[in-house]
This record gives sequence, C-alpha cells and structure tokens, in this order.
Amino acid sequence: MDKASWNGAVNLINKLRPVGIIITALLGALLALYALGPANYTIEGLTFSVSSLPARVGSTAIDLSPFGSVSASTHSSPLAVKIKLVYIGTGADTPLTEETVASIQGWNNIYEGLISMVKPFVTRQMIVIFFGAFFSVLIIWRSRFRTAFLSGLACMGLMALLLFSTAKTYDVQAFREPVYCGVIALAPQLIPEPGEFMDRLEELQADTRKVVGNMSLLMSSSNGLSILSKPIEDGALKKVLLISDMHSSPLGVEFAHEIASAFKVDLVLDAGDLTDLGTSMEAEYAAKLSSIKIPYVFCPGNHDTPEIIDFVSKLENGVVLDGKVINPAGITILGSPDPMASSWEVELKDSQAWELLMQEQADKLVKTAAAEEMKPDIVVVHNPQAAQKLTDDFSLIVYGHTHQQSIIINNGNILLNPGTSGAAGIRGLYAEQAVPYSAMVLYLTDEGLPAAVDTIKYEPFSDRFYIERKLLHSEFRKQPVVINEDSLAEDYVIEIPAPDEETL
Repeated sequence: MDKASWNGAVNLINKLRPVGIIITALLGALLALYALGPANYTIEGLTFSVSSLPARVGSTAIDLSPFGSVSASTHSSPLAVKIKLVYIGTGADTPLTEETVASIQGWNNIYEGLISMVKPFVTRQMIVIFFGAFFSVLIIWRSRFRTAFLSGLACMGLMALLLFSTAKTYDVQAFREPVYCGVIALAPQLIPEPGEFMDRLEELQADTRKVVGNMSLLMSSSNGLSILSKPIEDGALKKVLLISDMHSSPLGVEFAHEIASAFKVDLVLDAGDLTDLGTSMEAEYAAKLSSIKIPYVFCPGNHDTPEIIDFVSKLENGVVLDGKVINPAGITILGSPDPMASSWEVELKDSQAWELLMQEQADKLVKTAAAEEMKPDIVVVHNPQAAQKLTDDFSLIVYGHTHQQSIIINNGNILLNPGTSGAAGIRGLYAEQAVPYSAMVLYLTDEGLPAAVDTIKYEPFSDRFYIERKLLHSEFRKQPVVINEDSLAEDYVIEIPAPDEETL
C-alpha cells in the first residue's frame, strides 16, 4: 500500500471514528448487561434471578424451570424483563415454610420483597452499562478518558430512559392474559382468573380455623362416630383409611389426619396425586401425615413425580408401592405407580400407547401376585382403566384419579374410589359447585376379607358432614352394585354447628 492509500485509509478511519465509538460503546454496554446485569435476590427463602435486556417488544417473563415460563406484554418500552426462580431455600437460615406458601400474606411478602429490590436492581444496571461502555471505548479505540467517560454516560442515559419508560407504562394486570410455555401451559386448566381465584382463596383462608375446628369438634364427639367406628365387636377388624387426589391441599391433609385419629385406623392408603405439579415444595404439605404414627402407603399418581416419590419414601412412616407385595400392619397390599409418575408429564395423548401402558401395568401386577404364596388383601392403582383390567384377578381394588367417590361391586369383586381428599386442590376453589373433601374407611377381617366401608364427605363452606356405611360381606356382594357420587351419602347426614371462638 502506497503512502497516498495509507493516508486515505487513515482519514476514512478518523471520519468514521465517532460512529465506531458509538457502536463500540453500545455493544460493550449490551455485552456487560448480558454478562453482569442479572442479579440474585432472596425473599422468604426463594432466590430469584432478575435481568433486563433491550428487545423488540416490552415484556416480563417469569421462568419457573423445569415447568416452563409465563410471560406478558407488561410495558410499551423495548425492554425485556426476566425473573427466574433459581433456588428454593431449605436451610436453617432462610427456610421456605409452609406458612409462606399457604398464606396470602406469605405471597404478599414475596411481592413486596420484589418491589423493594427494584431500586438496587436499577442502580446495578446503570453501573454495569456505564463501565461496559467506558472500558470498551477506552480499550478498543485507545481514546481519551473524557471520550470514554462521555460514552459511558450516554449509554447509561439511554438505559435510564428505557427503565423510566418501563416503570411509567408498566401494567401488572397484563398477566391476566399471559402466554404459557412448557409444562406450565396446563396452568389455565389449574388456575382460575386471578381476581376470582384470590376471592375464593381469601374466603377459604378466613374460614380455615373454622373448618379445622369443625372437623375436630365432630371427630371428638362421643355420640357422633363411636358406633360407626365399631361395625362389629371392638378389635375384630382392621381399619384402613382410603384417600386419594390430595392435590397439594393443606386442609385435605388436616381432613385425613382427623379421620385417621378419630377412627383409630391401622394404616393410611393413598391412591395417588398427592400434588399438582410434583414439586417437593408441594409435598411439604403432606408432612403432617407422618405424625399419625401409622404406616402411610402411597401409590403415586399421574401428577406425582420421582421427586415426590423420593419425598414420601423418606417420611418416617412412608411406604411407596413399587410393584412388590408389602405387609404393613398385617395387611397384604400390592400396587404400582401410575406410568406417568416417572416423568413431569401428566398425560399421554396417544390413546393406543396409553392403553398398552395400562395393560402392561395390570399384567405386571397379576404376574407378581401369581408368584406370591398369598393373594394380596388390597390391590392399588391410580387410574380406573388399570383398575378395570384387574377385576378378573383380584377381589378388592382401590383407585383414584376421577375425583368421584364410588363403590362398584360386580361378580363378587369390589372397586373402591375414595374421591378427592383434597377437594380437587386449587381447582376446587373456583369450581362452579363446591367440591367436598372425601375419603373412605375400609374394614377388613383378620383373614383380610372386606367387611364394610364407610364413605365420608365434608363440605366446608356449608358445614355438612356425610357418612354412609356399605356392608361388604360375601352375601351382600352377590348382586351387581354401582354407587357413585350422586347416590352416596344420602342416608346419613350430620349437621355440624360452627364452633365459637372459645371452642377453637
């Protein structure tokens, strides 16, 4: 290159230098914002990572991996705000307690905590932007300190305008029309419109003491259940509390706990769906079941996950059915997890593939029972399709999934569905008709034969408790019987007065 060409190139670079400095400052600021902008904040035992980057459309995304994310167009400025839940505290310093997630005040504290983090987050973004632009211009262009400083100030001012516009136009109500991505796309089926949900939740929160007080009042009544708890002579029968589909309901756990204590059952048998999303945080609700000091036998459902299975297996009295015969409290039980319990999915859309899974589950249970010297007293599965395939091989089958309490007797075989012991969980809060808490108490003879079953339902909003007994001796099983939700609990109704404050 001759001298004239070299001088021409130098002159061109000098002319383009201001543009190059601007581009370098912007790219340096963006790179710094991407690498150093995200900040972690711990609130009520939850650790959130908050970040912001320029984007074509202003939005806020809440990342709840591995379930997916929820996003909404919350502001008009071209800035994307991302909030990611990165850690759920379980240590002694910042534990996530049941009170935090089970109360409205707990969630209010989390919300207020996030709001309080806005100022330090904005300050961090300003500092990162400034130094990202400053050092990029200073190092790459070897410019004067003043030029690099002004570049940093310019980028910081631009970011300040974006953040100010975001704050000015931010509308949290945009999450009334969210966009779901991932497994959490099931949320519209599980979570109602926010206003309606909060109204129902606040109503239930306000009545919690009354609900639990009513259950305790009824269960402790000497005239209420003393006869029902002894269908034949005292001590002649073993009693099994059948529950299912708790769906992360703390009141459902209280309901099961009170019944187990009042009826003095020998074990609790859960037909699955202890949780909704299958997280260990949800499973913490069920920890009180371990205080009953009797075996808690769990058959995982399609809403449960390996994390839930591991949680229950570590409970002091927890036993997870895994396809093998067990004998807690002298009662022989056989059961296996729902095929979907091994994953984060809750359903299989391919009906033929699902039918094969149901048949495979049934065949394995039949094969296991054939290899045992004694037939199981009770066989447990979660899905009614699997239960139906077992009726030719077993005389007493317990299942769940449908949220409908039922007793089916056919050809001497019995199928029992305790219904939903958690009143369908969150979904029960916004159902058009109140969903009752339901369970069953099964009575077995010393030989393991079913003698009777009590169907139990509790409607907290109307303070009504229903109990009905069905005898299951062989002479009562000769005729086919189908008793579903509509026909159950019509004959025995106990009105429970609301306890006064002194009672509570």
